[in-house]
Amino acid sequence: MVVADDRQADHEAGRVVPGWYRDPWSSSRRPNVRWWNGTGWTTSVAPLDQPRDEFAPVPVRTGLLVLATLVVSLIGSRFLIEALVDFDWPIVVFVAIGALSGYGPPVIVALRLVRREGSPRFWFAGRWRVSDLGWGPLTWLACVVGQILAALVIEATGIPFTGNIEDLDSGDLPRDYLLSILVIGVIVAPVVEEVLFRGIVLRSFLSLGSWWFAVSLQGIFFGLVHADPARGSGNIGLVIILTVVGVVLGGSTWLLRRIWPAMIAHGILNAVALTLALSGWS
Repeated sequence: MVVADDRQADHEAGRVVPGWYRDPWSSSRRPNVRWWNGTGWTTSVAPLDQPRDEFAPVPVRTGLLVLATLVVSLIGSRFLIEALVDFDWPIVVFVAIGALSGYGPPVIVALRLVRREGSPRFWFAGRWRVSDLGWGPLTWLACVVGQILAALVIEATGIPFTGNIEDLDSGDLPRDYLLSILVIGVIVAPVVEEVLFRGIVLRSFLSLGSWWFAVSLQGIFFGLVHADPARGSGNIGLVIILTVVGVVLGGSTWLLRRIWPAMIAHGILNAVALTLALSGWS
């Protein structure tokens, strides 16, 4: 997205349209553009002559704060469930409490922080396109290839591995629990995690260096967030595989400049994994 004279005129006339405008604090020798979020200037800056799209960097502190909140929330949700486990509530209630306590706080923090940097569409790095229905499955296939290669390395080197869905057995689980697990795994988790990791964290790391550094770093954090102390050393292999998945999803988001294909791929990935686990084939 480049700065257009009519959009600059809109801003000067007081029509607060979110977008890139000439940075009022940049020098005449090295003019920049700065992102106007509709109510004020943000810290996102780019050279004037550099074409930009809606995949704009956000301050690194935004991504780090969202990450920290997510980690604390996920850990806190485990302790919360352990504290409530003695109550004779339906298991679906515990699933809902775990999802809300794990994902709720980082989403609230993201809402407050990213609102300063742009409109809600800003998180998704562009508008939905029909072609995303094709890019999504292709991204999923790339994730599967990455998982297979990582699994071969893990098997060849003897790295301990414990899956994160191995305890699921449809024969012993009530129907409402299975339904809630499918909704969270196939819809809620892909949407929330893609917005947080690829919509915010990835773009915050772009402020630190090159695109490959940002894609790799957010992928590592994506893998680490899924670790669980209960798995012990089995987390090593799991983190490696999910790091590869995170890198592929981040790479797709960077190349396509939007998170919709990664979101679709994430949903397919979880749907296939849950189906295999629940059927006993995993």
